[in-house]
Amino acid sequence: DQHALHERILAYEIKKRLDQAEALSQALLLPAVLELPPRLRVRLEEARPTLTQAGFRIEPFGRDAHAVQAVPTFLGDRDPVRYLTELLEDMADRSEHEVLADRRSDLIDMMACKAAIKAGQRLPPEEIRNLLALRHRYAHTLTCPHGRPTTLRLSLAELERHFHRR
Repeated sequence: DQHALHERILAYEIKKRLDQAEALSQALLLPAVLELPPRLRVRLEEARPTLTQAGFRIEPFGRDAHAVQAVPTFLGDRDPVRYLTELLEDMADRSEHEVLADRRSDLIDMMACKAAIKAGQRLPPEEIRNLLALRHRYAHTLTCPHGRPTTLRLSLAELERHFHRR
């Protein structure tokens, strides 16, 4: 599962950068305007320290909006407004019982999930090779941070049984 594997790798990378205070940021040529309803503004304020440490630079911009001035490099070419909105929606949709005691770890996992390549997204062969090579650099790459498997191992006997061969 390319999404689950990429998510696991990104979670390790984001955590490492936060722990070492070396988040790499890319300033945006033009700030992206993030307009949020009140419930998401509350979540933004809760997440602000971790988001800043991760490489986001978000400043107030009027009454109900924020200007995204810089984004972490792990975000790649993803739309920062959509990314942040989805991240904050995920946070808002969780009940207090579902929110982990370690909000930072939970937020790292959500940031990795939202930034990871999507399931079913067609990757060039070189990107597939790079992703598979990266899995050997990290521990616990058999599952994503949420526990979903990244790979399945099927024996020849299982394949033959599924395809009614032999």
